[in-house]
Amino acid sequence: MNISLNLGRPAGKLIGGITVVLVLGLLFSVTGTLLALDFGGNSIRASATTQTITLKAPGTTTTQIKRQSVQQVRLLQQLPVGAVRVNGIGTNNFAIGNFRVDKRAAKLYVVQDTGTVLLLQTNHRDYYFAAKNPKETQRLYRALQ
Repeated sequence: MNISLNLGRPAGKLIGGITVVLVLGLLFSVTGTLLALDFGGNSIRASATTQTITLKAPGTTTTQIKRQSVQQVRLLQQLPVGAVRVNGIGTNNFAIGNFRVDKRAAKLYVVQDTGTVLLLQTNHRDYYFAAKNPKETQRLYRALQ
């Protein structure tokens, strides 16, 4: 099938202009997200209250976990080998989004190679968190004990 767009007509100019705006918007939003991950100070963050644990990262939704639903909290030296990305960002530096780890659904908020990864296990999925600064990950682990 052959499709063309007549840019000489008003409808063609409108459709062409909208296409250019959408492509440029997508380009800048993706580039901005990746730059925030690479050069942002603490772009992957977590906080805990008495009721919830909140995990945040650019390019993905913020996750709020009820503390009662957390069955186990463990501190690992590295992310388990064999994590498969389902949806999200998986690079040499970051793993953010939905993954499968050890045949379980997992949501990752991980800066790779920090030496400290926090694992939060619930009934339905696992959550992995590792900040750029390993001390922040360890601080969250101590707060959850």
